[in-house]
Amino acid sequence: PPPRPAPAPPPPPRVAPPPPAPPPPTARGTTAPATPTRSTATSTPAAKAPAAARPAAGPARGGSKRESRGATGKQARLPADGSQEAEIVADAVRLLKWGRQWHELPEAIARIAGRPGVVEVRKCLRSFKAEIEKAAAE
Repeated sequence: PPPRPAPAPPPPPRVAPPPPAPPPPTARGTTAPATPTRSTATSTPAAKAPAAARPAAGPARGGSKRESRGATGKQARLPADGSQEAEIVADAVRLLKWGRQWHELPEAIARIAGRPGVVEVRKCLRSFKAEIEKAAAE
């Protein structure tokens, strides 16, 4: 029998890449601080001023912009029967009852014949969101 060839030598071990270069010095001659991470567990309490030490931005508001849109205290207003808005609301309620997600509604309704474009449908859905969700829950 012919002699067997010698096995190939093992590949060289992988070496870790060199560490990144230090950041360039800032105008004051100190190095720039590392970029903060999103984790709040690693942030130091001294990095943020306590709430009492922060200056007030003005009078306290009643909530975020999104929360205050429909919180006028008025009764639920529905669009006039036969209007394009009424058709959009009816389509939205029907699609929600069929299991569609809220974010899918504008595109789905805009594809229906005789309905306005996606942008107008989104505006209408935002205007009547509370009424649509209430009707779909019934």
